[in-house]
Amino acid sequence: MSDDRIQSERDFYRGQEYEPSPFAEAIGERAWVKRELEFWHRCTIEDYTATTVTVSLDNLDELTVPTDCVRQFDLETGDVVFVRYLEWAPTGHPGFVREGVLGGYAGFVSRVNGETVEVNYPALFYRRAAQHYWHLLRDVRVYHDLESAIWPEGSWVFAYQARAFDPPLYLLFPGVVQEVYFDVCVEVEFVDGETVFVPTTLVHPFEVHTGDIVYACTSYVSHAIGGDERWSPCRVLSRAGNVLLLQDEAGERFESSLDMIAVLPRGYRMSDGNLEPQGSGSPDGAADPAMTPVMPGDVLLVRTEDWRRSADDPVTKAQLDELIATDAELAWSVGGAGDTPAAGPRYVSILWRGQPCFWWHGSEVRCARPNDAQLAKMIEMAVALDANVVREDGTEYH
Repeated sequence: MSDDRIQSERDFYRGQEYEPSPFAEAIGERAWVKRELEFWHRCTIEDYTATTVTVSLDNLDELTVPTDCVRQFDLETGDVVFVRYLEWAPTGHPGFVREGVLGGYAGFVSRVNGETVEVNYPALFYRRAAQHYWHLLRDVRVYHDLESAIWPEGSWVFAYQARAFDPPLYLLFPGVVQEVYFDVCVEVEFVDGETVFVPTTLVHPFEVHTGDIVYACTSYVSHAIGGDERWSPCRVLSRAGNVLLLQDEAGERFESSLDMIAVLPRGYRMSDGNLEPQGSGSPDGAADPAMTPVMPGDVLLVRTEDWRRSADDPVTKAQLDELIATDAELAWSVGGAGDTPAAGPRYVSILWRGQPCFWWHGSEVRCARPNDAQLAKMIEMAVALDANVVREDGTEYH
């Protein structure tokens, strides 16, 4: 890729003072904007301040991002690009874009003509004769000034395997590294036998810790077209070798092997079908509070001195509805506060920041092996509910 072409030419009046900007002469011009997982997307520059740039994408989305997240650079022959996954027509020619997936088909730039690019899909990647197709730049994802990643051959990783979930769900599945190409493309063989060339930022270490949120297949319908899988978030309660004890949104506990789970990209979470950075949302300032050390045993939020007699003065659905209605971080897993999960033998999950964290059972709220951030949230909830926070062994926290 060639160097940036935007040059600071003059000061431009913005608000109350003159602020120099490299975008003073770039309004309306085409550029690239860095978005999730270090991918750069095609955009148009709409406006700027001293520290931010507003751009519009070709799908009409508008973003305001830091200045260093927008660049004007040219694709050059031989650059590695990733073309958004397409639904292929029977003739083998690319058809419409498949939404709800990350990454894309790896290939090399052959030539660029305006807002189109010819991509060479080499035999090296696809085990067939090389093919060339023209694509719009808006369908291309690129890396720019990305540091090289090293993945040893034969190492286990979590890597992105494109699967169309409804609603969208962007999961990394277990696989084994076969080889790394051009520093940005990793050949991964997945547990199901499929081999995929995965963008390097969609390959993560094969690590799972107690307290992590992972995804497990909780239902499967084989008679659906292509099969219908439901992958649900679960908390890791314990790990013994490659066997995990998980707890799902409904409070059910079950065992799963390490190669039968999936994870979201690190530092990201799912929110209303979108992949969003966790960023500074972690209450303790860490990128991922689930990675902090956890306490042994369950911790309970109850209204009685003895947690075993919580039914004598229960934490009710109405009380939790009122709390959840005033706390944007909390939600019922089965929907909004207007839903009425019934008390009974099954626990009902309360989501915290979009992840299953607390479980209500009609008279108490539980958290399995909480970390410091989760315990702090339980105490905050207890203050609002005039309740107590205790561990099963009698240790009192509030």
